[in-house]
Amino acid sequence: MREWFERRRGRRDFKLVHKAMRARAGAVQARNPPLPPDLEAVARRLADLGPDALGAGEAAVREIGGELDRRGGVPLMQAVLGRAEAIATGRGAYEEYADRSIERRVDRAWDGIGDWLG
Repeated sequence: MREWFERRRGRRDFKLVHKAMRARAGAVQARNPPLPPDLEAVARRLADLGPDALGAGEAAVREIGGELDRRGGVPLMQAVLGRAEAIATGRGAYEEYADRSIERRVDRAWDGIGDWLG
């Protein structure tokens, strides 16, 4: 009986976590609507590079940050990063959200670009 209870509680906990992650992903999507096509492409590229923003992809992520800084400064960088986060959270399973979040990694990679403080 105890094993059954433990399995049931585990499934319930998983469902609650899954529901919370789905809500979080929905909120991220709602806060960051699609950008103009040229910037949307940059956001998609950033979403692809994001998991490696502090590793193999750091140079490319910093290059994107530098270009965005030249084009519109910190506000444009924030808009594209927010959209990239929304794209990344929209991919794959919600329970893996913690591994898919790129915002903090890119934030740290962009430290020192223009007025960006990571």
